[in-house]
Amino acid sequence: MRVAVVSDTHLHSPDSRLEALYRRHMAGADVLIHLGDMVGEEMVDFFHQHPRFYSVRGNCDGGLWAMDVPATRTLTLEGCRMGAAHGWGPRELVWKTVADWFGPGYDLILYGHTHKRDERSIPDGPLVLNPGSLLAPRDGLPGMAMLEMVPDALPRITWIDISA
Repeated sequence: MRVAVVSDTHLHSPDSRLEALYRRHMAGADVLIHLGDMVGEEMVDFFHQHPRFYSVRGNCDGGLWAMDVPATRTLTLEGCRMGAAHGWGPRELVWKTVADWFGPGYDLILYGHTHKRDERSIPDGPLVLNPGSLLAPRDGLPGMAMLEMVPDALPRITWIDISA
């Protein structure tokens, strides 16, 4: 199973670049997860074209539409229990804040908010992953993550770089 993970698109409506990225990297994934800060209601409608789309609400997701998007989510895919949240708190500690909020019993924690890629393992705890920002990175690396899920194992992560 392939899971496309994106975050922090910060668009009010889809543009031609996002549409091309969707066709190339997201449409063929078995599952698509957005970790918040889609920003516009049209973005939610756009991503819902994927048959297995899951999202969480980010701090920049406002308006009535955002009330229907959960702040956190738990998913189990191929036996891997994952928690997803946009993130909050001091940027250098967002990974820990989110992981601590979910607590024990998770294999993978997904978060956004920082606009920077991150992958780290917590000793005797979960793998923690931030795909960075698809279109507005703070580390110069626009992109996303693709997870290869295999039954009862941690996913294999492939970073997808989005060229300018």
